[in-house]
Amino acid sequence: MAESNINGKEKLLTIPVMGIEKLMSYERGIRGILGKIEVGKCEPELMEHVKSVYELLAQLQMITKSMRAECSEQKQSMLQS
Repeated sequence: MAESNINGKEKLLTIPVMGIEKLMSYERGIRGILGKIEVGKCEPELMEHVKSVYELLAQLQMITKSMRAECSEQKQSMLQS
């Protein structure tokens, strides 16, 4: 699902996941595929695609980090109550 932001120039991509495990599965899958690519042998067009996939992976990693922190905070809050 994609939505425009206020200025209409950027899109917000929503990926439904059931939990952090699924998000981490997506990350592992992308890293696995990227690990098979021999960067030194890539044609320029493929190299641009690889760069785009690395940008997507970086976004997923930021979301995963945020979700981990949120889960940790929730666990600590539950332990304190």
